[in-house]
Amino acid sequence: MVVAILLAPDGGRVYGLWPVGLLLAFTALTALSTIWSVAPDDSFRTRGACSPTAVCFGAAVVLARVAPGRWPALLGGLTLAAVVVAVMPS
Repeated sequence: MVVAILLAPDGGRVYGLWPVGLLLAFTALTALSTIWSVAPDDSFRTRGACSPTAVCFGAAVVLARVAPGRWPALLGGLTLAAVVVAVMPS
């Protein structure tokens, strides 16, 4: 996230900053919800799923900022990974 801000041109917009920030805030709220949860183990598992999602999304935003011409390759890699996970037997 900091890398994306540092690599932004002067006076330019930092695209992806709001979505990453909101996803991180949602992840923090999910982690905090274990305090008042009726089933804390389920809330903890949900937090365990939200954290890697937020990190991967933030990394994708940073990669799109570092190599703006290569975002189609990033999108293709994410699509390929999603297909592999969906096709794998459980």
